[in-house]
This record gives sequence, structure tokens and C-alpha cells, in this order.
Amino acid sequence: MREKRFDGKPEELRSPERIAVLEVKTVIDLVLQDVQADSVLDAGTGSGLFAEAFHKQGLEAVCVDVSQDMLDLARQYLPGADLRLGKAEALPFPDRYCDLVFLGHVLHETDVPLQALKEARRVGRKRTAVLEGVMMKAI
Repeated sequence: MREKRFDGKPEELRSPERIAVLEVKTVIDLVLQDVQADSVLDAGTGSGLFAEAFHKQGLEAVCVDVSQDMLDLARQYLPGADLRLGKAEALPFPDRYCDLVFLGHVLHETDVPLQALKEARRVGRKRTAVLEGVMMKAI
């Protein structure tokens, strides 16, 4: 299978314009609504933007991405975090590893989205949250 992966510049993921459009705080609040969670796995973490926000809410954040460059960028914002190279379709964790699995703007990048969802459900104990959407850019 041909892997579909982010092909932009990693720093674009942390642009102020993108952060504003993503409404990170609102997303985190909705994902955590009505669930007691201590840990989150951010599958396809990219720059670690959402993992960092979960961490600021007191959750232990673990990150997975297919790109070492992305993990290196995420490490700048999450020093000391568990950051692992891997695919959402084959998460390198045991069953029921964490309370919450978050897939933020990554499902459309996977080769087999249904497999990524199955993996998220396998490693999560309490909730799997998926954020997808279309971002428009003016030309």
C-alpha cells in the first residue's frame, strides 16, 4: 500500500493561524468531557500540539508518529515524554494501554483507516476520540 502522510513543513503545524482554526482548548474540553482520564496516546501526533494540550490538563501524554522529524519537533514541546516511531494502523502498545486514544487530523492520512480505528480501540481503556475536518486556505 502507498502510505499517505503529511508532506508539508513540520513548523506549519504550529502556525498561529492553524492553532486558532483548530480551537485546541475546545477540542480538549470536548474529548475529556464526562471521562476520568490519566493518560492519553496521541496517534499521529505530528508536532505534538494536542498532546501538549492534554499534558497541560494533567494527563500523561504518549505520542506516536510515522515521521522522526515530527517526533523531534514534538519533543521540543514535550520534553521527557514517551515519543515513539510507529503507525496508527499498528500501534506499538499492549491492549488497554491508556485511558484515552486521540487521532487528531490523522485518520485521513492512514493507509487503512478502519485498522487505525481498531488499533485505537484495542489500546484504549475508556475513550477513542477522532478529530477530522477540512481546513481552507485563501489563495
